Parts: sequence; C-alpha cells; structure tokens
Amino acid sequence: MKEKYELSYNMLRKECDPNIFEYDTTENIPGSRELIGQKRAMEALKFGLSVKRKGYNIYVSGITGTGRNSYSYLVAKEFSQNKKTPKDWCYVFNFKRANSPKAISLSPGMGKVFKKDVEKAINNIKIDISKVFLSKDYEDNKNIIYSQQQEKAEDVIKELNELAKGYGFVFKQTEKGILSIPLVEDRIMTDKEVQDLSEEEVEKLRESSNKLSKKAFDYIKRIREIEKDLQNRITKLKEEKVLEVLVLHLNPLEEKFRENKEVKEYFSNMKDDIVKNFEMFLDDGEDNGIENILLPGNKKEDFFKRYEVNLFIDNKDLEGAPVIREMNPNYYNLLGKIEYVNELGGLKTDHTKIRPGSVHEANGGYLIVQAKDILQSKAAWEGLKRAISTEEIVIENITGLNVISETLRPEPIPLDIKVIIIGDYLTYHLLYQYDEEFKKLFKIRAEFNT
Repeated sequence: MKEKYELSYNMLRKECDPNIFEYDTTENIPGSRELIGQKRAMEALKFGLSVKRKGYNIYVSGITGTGRNSYSYLVAKEFSQNKKTPKDWCYVFNFKRANSPKAISLSPGMGKVFKKDVEKAINNIKIDISKVFLSKDYEDNKNIIYSQQQEKAEDVIKELNELAKGYGFVFKQTEKGILSIPLVEDRIMTDKEVQDLSEEEVEKLRESSNKLSKKAFDYIKRIREIEKDLQNRITKLKEEKVLEVLVLHLNPLEEKFRENKEVKEYFSNMKDDIVKNFEMFLDDGEDNGIENILLPGNKKEDFFKRYEVNLFIDNKDLEGAPVIREMNPNYYNLLGKIEYVNELGGLKTDHTKIRPGSVHEANGGYLIVQAKDILQSKAAWEGLKRAISTEEIVIENITGLNVISETLRPEPIPLDIKVIIIGDYLTYHLLYQYDEEFKKLFKIRAEFNT
C-alpha cells in the first residue's frame, strides 16, 4: 500500500521550458502602467484626454487606493509628449491704455530672448540719446535753424520800426519780448529824459503808443509765429535725432521678430513713446531736491518701468505640453494675481507685478486638482469654471482693498487646457445635480472601482 502512493522527487517538481519567454531576466521586461480591473476607467480617461472639444474635461471618481491619482498623472504625461510645447507669454506696458497691460505670445524660449533684447536696447538708447544732443552735427543743425529764424524776425522788426518812426518810437527785441521805446530827435530817450517829461508830454506819448500798438499788432503776431516756429523746428530736430537712435537699436529687433505682429506693434508704439518723452532719457545729473528727499522711489526709475518686459510664462525648458498638479487650488494660486507695493499709505502697481497661476502654467496642457480642495474656495471654483467656459484667463484681484490708489486690467490670455478633477462618487453626483455649469464642462467621468 505504501509503495502504491510513493512519489519520486522528479514527480514533485514542475519544470518550465525557458525558451517560451522572450526575455532572459525580468529586468528586461517593460513594466505595464495599466491597472488591473480598471479597464473601463482607463478607457474613459484616455477618451476624455483625446477629445479636442470644449466641455470634455474629466472627473475621475473612486476611493483612495484605487490608483486614480497616479494613473491620471501618468496618462496625462503620456498624452503631453505628443502635444506641441505651448508658447511663452509676456506682459508689456500698453502705451495707449496704461492701465491695461498687453499680453504678447512668443515661440517657446523666445520670451526670455525678447525680455533681454528689450532691456539691452533701452540701456543703449539711454546712452546714445544723451550723446546725440552733445554731437557737433546736432549743434550745427540747431545753429542753422536759429540763424534762419533770427533773420526772419529781424526783417519783421525792420518793417515794424519803419512804421514806429512815424509815431516817435522804435522797437527792440529783448529777453522779455519786443518792447517799444520812445525817440527824441531820432535817438532813443534816456531814462532821465523820460523822467523829465511833463504830464502833457507823457499823455501825448501814451496816445501815440496806443495808436502804434493797434497798427503794430499784425507785426507782433508775425514775430510770435516765428518764435513758435523756431521752437517747433528745434523740437522736430530733436525728435529726428532721437528717431535715428531708435532706428539703430530697435529696427534690428523688429526684423528679428518680424513674424510676430504683436511684437512689431509693441516696438512701433515704443518708438512713438520714446520720441514723445525723450527728455526723460537725458542725463540731468544728480537731483538732490527736497521733492526727491520727501517722496519715496525715483521718478525716472518709475517711468522706465514702462519699458520693462514681464516674462509671465517661460516654457524654454519644457518638452511637450505641461502637466500641473495644483495641491492648493485657491483663487490666486489658480488664476494668478496682481501684486502691490505700499507708497505713502496707498498701494500701487504696474505690469511687472502681474503673477501667473497654475492655470497659466498648465495652459496648452493639463491641470489636475482634487475636488475636496478646490470646492473649499467658491471663488476658485467659479473662477476655474469661468476660465474654461470663456476659454480665456482674466487676472483680477478679489480682495477689494480700499487703499489701492491704482489698479490694472491686464489683457486676458487665450486658454487651451484639459482639466482633470479627482474626487469621490458622491461629490460628482452633488455637482451634477446642483451645478448647471459642471455637467456642461465635465462631460467625461472615469470611475475607478474598488
């Protein structure tokens, strides 16, 4: 009986033919990212990420431990590798509407180049504008203009004096303007002679002066027009010299960014603004006046802020589309903000203090947030839905500070994003039932089973 059930060691060992495997060791076997038993959820997630239409954002439901977080991120990363790297974004000063900074998009990596090029050009323009007004060429042209206008003025005064002689006066051009001086025996009266005049003679002079003034009005008007024309020609000469400097430094940049219409328009508006405000570029030495001692900051430094470029989004080192996981999705972390500085008890700002949120950073790619986190802030939730619905991101502060002395309305940035919200089954149904916008914007649900 014992021998009947006795087994040899060969019968207790199961052997497998190693030739049936494609790899020698398990180290060479690629790991699978697929989750066992979650086929439907994985297909729904991939389908939602592949649809390129508005409203097909994804709500991933399931309980903790089903792999919904890690798998959502991994799939989004896979999809991101097949998408183009989104553009860089810069905020620049709006020369036509100062409180509405303009948003400029550039090819990935060109935002930093654009910022450095503008900074270098402005520094060189500051130096060269100061030099150009000290040049011999400028002085020669200015002297020619002065000589021409002086000749015109002298011709008019000569005509005026021919008229004035008949009334016993002569006109002289002084620093205070053109003055009429009484004559005696065809020569100018001395101060003593004027003082020695009788009341009758003074009255007679006054009557002659009044008559002459009426006759001389047109001549005086012509002289003032000549003086005005002189100032205009000098101003025009200065503007021409400034424009020569701008052509030297900005035209190469216009050529470099010639395919970007927004950048070309920006440089065109910058030229006009610098020509209009060229005096701010002149080196006026150190100013230690009482005004600068009492007021914080530097007026020139504040002025030159307008020529700075705010590199808002820099995708230079990004490959493919971005995948951003926002762990603290409050309003400002999501949608960006405008920072302020305190000045004499009031708050002020400029376009260089506009800061991006995670929606800006994920633009062109994917944003992943937890339902329990974003629903804690009504403003953040409403702001995210508004951005998805309008397909643009508007940056505005919501604190309602009463001490703000100035504020900005930055130009909105177009939004192309896929949002993945991760939460539980109950939260999904509450949102679906009570939030009309939710069902329009999140049409895909990927349910991870236990």
